[in-house]
Amino acid sequence: MIGYCFGGVLSLLYGSIFNDGPMKNLICFTTPIDFREMKLFSNFADRRYFDVDKLVDSVGNMPPEMILSSFDMLRPASRIAGQVQLWENFWNDEFVKSYGCSIAGPPTSCPLAGEYFRTITKDLMWDNKLYNDTMTVGGRRASIADIKVPILHAVAEQRPHRPYDAAKHLIAKVGSSDKEEVMLRAATSASSPVPTHQAAVAETGQLVRWKIDMSETTFLSASPPAPTPARLNSA
Repeated sequence: MIGYCFGGVLSLLYGSIFNDGPMKNLICFTTPIDFREMKLFSNFADRRYFDVDKLVDSVGNMPPEMILSSFDMLRPASRIAGQVQLWENFWNDEFVKSYGCSIAGPPTSCPLAGEYFRTITKDLMWDNKLYNDTMTVGGRRASIADIKVPILHAVAEQRPHRPYDAAKHLIAKVGSSDKEEVMLRAATSASSPVPTHQAAVAETGQLVRWKIDMSETTFLSASPPAPTPARLNSA
């Protein structure tokens, strides 16, 4: 199973609850578990000022524009800088292709279910339950110390949306004896969003071969899961 960003959190919750299978191995990409270190997101969700109950009760599902705007607020100039670089490299086919894969195009995120948003705000952003080993889902204990399958965590130092300090404790806290953290040298940045993205993809291609049968791997992203999980076909 592969989990990216918050999809990694969902994968960890699944693996901790169903630690006797059927998951055989797990790869997480830039997956936060210490939500105190999410910095600006933590400030956005400060319980002293943010009434999540009033928000959810008022609007129901969280509009994707609200979620995307919170990401943009972390680095307000990123999209403008990316567009400037696109114009400067408009005749570079590889650059344009990578730009289209990474940061171009209209938002395609789905709304977040209101109760899901309420729960992650209270349990993760406020009480940091995943890190403190007090997380429960549907009344079931979800401690990542119970995960015993082989796990690889790919992280990057320069990820403002998912700081390394929020992700660095995962390998230490997971219960598997076969576990590894890999630091990606390349990471997306506002000053050079596309070339570094290309390099990160190249490195990631090497990692995906790690103890995995791609024909039996499920990919989870930060977006709400589809009714039937998509399957990755083997190359």
